Amino acid sequence: MPYVARSYLDDPADIQVWRYMDIEKLLSILVDQALFFASTRTIASDDWFEGQFTADELAALGLDPTVFKEIDEKYNATLLSQLFFNCWHMNNSESDAMWKIYVNGNGGVAISSTVARLKESFRNSPEDISLGKITYAVGTHGVHVDHPVRRYMRKKPAFSHEQEARLVFFDEYRSHLGRPGVLIPVDVNVLIEKVVISPKAEAWFLSLVKNLVAKLGYGIKVVPSGGSR
Repeated sequence: MPYVARSYLDDPADIQVWRYMDIEKLLSILVDQALFFASTRTIASDDWFEGQFTADELAALGLDPTVFKEIDEKYNATLLSQLFFNCWHMNNSESDAMWKIYVNGNGGVAISSTVARLKESFRNSPEDISLGKITYAVGTHGVHVDHPVRRYMRKKPAFSHEQEARLVFFDEYRSHLGRPGVLIPVDVNVLIEKVVISPKAEAWFLSLVKNLVAKLGYGIKVVPSGGSR
């Protein structure tokens, strides 16, 4: 199904977007022709603040933390477990910080795309996919209560360097409950504008990735960091 815009998500402008990863994850995308959408539990395992209200926010809502936790676990646990995300970095150029945070060693790559490409790449997807950008706020500013997914669409200002946008899949029929994530089919040729090789990688790694991409039948450009050839 085509991309679906949601009124409760902040749809980003058509900017360049990136996803930094090890070579194994790139190969998974190319071979499976799909993107991995992580569950809320998987995301929270990396950052336990994900999806949590702060004490100030609960106070602003007039909720006691203990009472809210009980209500949340009783009524929202299943709903939140139906949410899956795939995260991207918005930036019109490469980010040294993203290379350092998300790529281990010298054998990493970054997928370069655009917001428009992200949306178009799901045109033949069997699932509805949406997109929203993260709000970086603290305290009562930017409290997200109008839709459960918005609890996962804001972070503390300390994470603002991520400039994150998230693809969102809502598992309406609860087909994937309890799973760490789900693969969603994607048109790889539309999705990937180019593959950029880590600035720390040696020349042979660039050649290796070029050959792998070609042997898998893709005409996607593979370029060194900072390069356009």
